[in-house]
Amino acid sequence: MKPRPISNWLKTNRFHPDHTYKAALKTLRSAEFVITDTYHLAINAINLGIPTIGIGLYQTEQVNTCADFKKKVLFEDLGIANFYIETQTSDIKESLDRILSNSKSVKNYNLATAENKKEIYAKQLTDTLTLPR
Repeated sequence: MKPRPISNWLKTNRFHPDHTYKAALKTLRSAEFVITDTYHLAINAINLGIPTIGIGLYQTEQVNTCADFKKKVLFEDLGIANFYIETQTSDIKESLDRILSNSKSVKNYNLATAENKKEIYAKQLTDTLTLPR
């Protein structure tokens, strides 16, 4: 497998945000799997059905909007907690063995829980937005 950096994920052109986002998604769709510490990249990859390995600092609660606890909850909620790697330090070398181990097991990645939750959400949204006649 070959890595493909998604270079402009956080550098959206304010004059052409749709173009930047669509170009990033096009690159993302070509990935066999994703390794990221970015919450929104993880969500987009998971939504596209791409096996995603998340990385974040160990936290026990969400302390601000940029904190990593929400990533842990996301992976747990979608039934893929074993693909979320928590670390005590921002030094990625500490987690490298776990990342490599998970990247070798992406063939066992199962997004059934995520797909089920997407279907439930879509139905709830449709039911809520459908006006009674």
